[in-house]
Amino acid sequence: MPQDIGEQERNCIFILGMHRSGTSAVTRVLGLLGAGLPATLQPAGHGNPAGHWEPARLVELNDECLAEAGSAWYDCRPLDLS
Repeated sequence: MPQDIGEQERNCIFILGMHRSGTSAVTRVLGLLGAGLPATLQPAGHGNPAGHWEPARLVELNDECLAEAGSAWYDCRPLDLS
């Protein structure tokens, strides 16, 4: 179906990777290149005083999913999916 005049196609870019693998840096570069970033980003912390570029709600959701599976972002053991 043709788009209305003034309507633009929207895309979503997901940057996936392990903790401390450069996902925040890649997201920041994409933002500098013109990609729209989420309104609420993960705040700065002692491990990254300049701030993070991940969406705060998705980080929270990821933590909730891992906790439900009995794990956490820093746990390198395989998930028990039973």
